[in-house]
Amino acid sequence: MSASATIVSSDLVELFDTVPDYQDYSSPESIKDFEADYRIALGRLAKGWGDQLLDLAEHPSVPLSHEDAQAIDTLLERISEVFEQLNAFRAPAFDPNSEVGRQRLQVSDGQILHTVESAIGDLSHLNPASGPCQWLDAHAGDFQRRLRRLSRELRRRNRLLRGLDSSDSTRHAPRPKSRPQDSPRGRSKR
Repeated sequence: MSASATIVSSDLVELFDTVPDYQDYSSPESIKDFEADYRIALGRLAKGWGDQLLDLAEHPSVPLSHEDAQAIDTLLERISEVFEQLNAFRAPAFDPNSEVGRQRLQVSDGQILHTVESAIGDLSHLNPASGPCQWLDAHAGDFQRRLRRLSRELRRRNRLLRGLDSSDSTRHAPRPKSRPQDSPRGRSKR
């Protein structure tokens, strides 16, 4: 197993260990503590993804085309959007006695964990020795969509913790069409 796979595996285990038990959300201070652990674990995973992509861009086994470099830059921008949502946590206004609120947070966590696992699966196909072209063609589009989904779900979770409307207004809004320069190359499997 490669060193990066070992790091990802230990970070994923840490993430599962830090998924909050909302029964413990009894005060704003306890919410901040549990959220910090969870968000740090998510951030470590996202950092690992960024490190893999940067390593691919900075030490390619074959020269990168302009299109390859642009696709990697786009993916790195999506990772930065994940960090923006991780850092957007504000003073919680979550009602710890709200069963509905806890259920919505649990659903959100399930979506986050599923997306993280899928993103890890996408990156598991990355083989730096063979160059980025094959991976970018086959998996970059899926990986970008997962990063966007992760950002949206973190935004929804932030709103829930702030006690704002629990419905995610962006969930049902039409998605903006990707501009060609914002789309990693390749076709993706659905």
